[in-house]
Amino acid sequence: MIDQFQNYLLSDFLTQILESAANRLVIAKETATIENLVMVFCQLVLKSPAEMIDFLSNMQLHGQSGLAVVLPIWFDSYEVTRGYEQIKQNSLALGKIFSLGDARVENLVVNGDIIPYNGDLIITRSMTQTMPDKFTQISASLKILKLLVSELQFQCQQPNAEEYLPAQEDDNDDGWEDMDDLLTQFFRECTAKNLGDFQRYYEELSDDEKKVITENLIF
Repeated sequence: MIDQFQNYLLSDFLTQILESAANRLVIAKETATIENLVMVFCQLVLKSPAEMIDFLSNMQLHGQSGLAVVLPIWFDSYEVTRGYEQIKQNSLALGKIFSLGDARVENLVVNGDIIPYNGDLIITRSMTQTMPDKFTQISASLKILKLLVSELQFQCQQPNAEEYLPAQEDDNDDGWEDMDDLLTQFFRECTAKNLGDFQRYYEELSDDEKKVITENLIF
């Protein structure tokens, strides 16, 4: 249904569908349900990224903008998403959002990296289950870069399936190689054109994250 009506993003009918999907996303607990709901927004970002950001920014959910509600859930979902096609589409969509350089995305503060505990208290296993994780607070734009760098690093660490799989099983591996190329191309364009103010956010990446980008762009 979304595929059929995505050209009518501002129509009342599609607006109601998206509002329902966003409200359901807020309360969803099952990983599969969250992934399916996120894909609704993912598909529309791929079709009309600027219009979708406008829509989410103007939507109100529990006293916050739809953008402030949906993006953090999307980021968390991306880190556990499995399957080539879903990862590919999510990566492309997040890349499009970053490339917009939209101030509403840049100014949205989300969880970054986990802050390691550095106190004097000896933490037991049972205590870790009750202590909430603490995160750095960063721009949503920087978060997108971190997620895509992490995915690129993961793809680069995978063994060459040709060494392990029979010839007839190679087709799926070609897809993962395409993912590697897709992410490398994204960072290459960001570097060359400074998409989404890339240079500024690049400087905020960790040394290890910078290394992943530079090594893939050089080699």
